[in-house]
Order: sequence, then C-alpha cells, then structure tokens
Amino acid sequence: MMMGRSVMYGWFQHWTEDPSQPVKRDGFTLRYVEIASPPDIANSVDEKLGSVRDKKTIVFFKFCFDDFAGGSRQEADASLADKKRLTQRVYDAVVTRRGLRLIVGNALPKTKSAADLWLVSNHRRFNAWLDAFEAKHADEVFVFDQYGVLADDSGNLKAAYASSADDSHPNEAGYAALDPRFDEILDVLR
Repeated sequence: MMMGRSVMYGWFQHWTEDPSQPVKRDGFTLRYVEIASPPDIANSVDEKLGSVRDKKTIVFFKFCFDDFAGGSRQEADASLADKKRLTQRVYDAVVTRRGLRLIVGNALPKTKSAADLWLVSNHRRFNAWLDAFEAKHADEVFVFDQYGVLADDSGNLKAAYASSADDSHPNEAGYAALDPRFDEILDVLR
C-alpha cells in the first residue's frame, strides 16, 4: 500500500497508464492509496488500513512537499513537531496496532523558488529525526531517502527533476531517479 497524494499518484503514472490499477514490481504488487492532508493524514492512514487482513502487507507512507513549512524559525519548529507527532501516529496505526512493516519517505524538497532556509532546515531536521526513528524501530520501519535523490546541495529540488521552476512535483526524470533507490528498499523487504 503506497500512501500519499499527488507525488505518489505521479509516481504511479510513471509506472502505468492507470494509477488506479496495481503495479507489479520486483515481485511485489504495489497499490496507490490516496490519503488526506494534515491534520487528518494519520486518521486517513488508519482508516485505509481498516480492511487489511494480510500480515505480509507493507505500508509506504510519505508526506507531501506542501506539508512542511518554512518562513520563520517558529513556523518551521511547529511544522517539524507536527510531522514527528503525525509520523508516530502512523507508526502506531501500522506497526503497533496491526503488526505491519512501514516504509516512510523522508522530506520531499521544493524548487528553489518555493523554498527558503527555514524550510530546508525543517526538511533536514525531519530527515535526521526520521533516521533516528528508523534506528530505534529496526526491522519495523525503513526510511526511503527520496530527499537524498531529489535534493541539490542547497536542499532544493534539483532543477533537472522539477516539473517546472515553480512546480515541485518531480518530472519523469525525477521519478526515474527514485526507482533504483526504491528497488533497494524492496530487496531489503523480501
């Protein structure tokens, strides 16, 4: 179950003409599951998991690039605290209550025109926290480093991977760059 919104939908479009249909990849069947935006994102994940009975199900969860705030230290700090809290709630829904494994995508960078130093700081602090969270929950939580693939040295979405200078959705090249890193996660989960 690959849970997200527009970026996840776009990734499925990269793989198939009809994102509503499952995709076979490396021995796994991937299904796109649209979830709500914060603050309802964790409740949406819990609701979408309501019908899952197969304990072999793996859940991939990620925030959208618009879910992180910058602008000021106060806004970035509040956003970071919120993302940590929501990630813990998703973990509780997926792992604690259902005994499933969880892949969490780290922050998605934004284009240079849409980012500021506080947003980049927020992304990097969330990613560091998420790495520590993964270490604390070994064999239950796996971090997918989409940021490491898509971000430039300044923490912005690489121009070659952006849909346009003012659109932070990855383009076809961006999704193609994510594929091998995603396959590495799938190999670990076999």
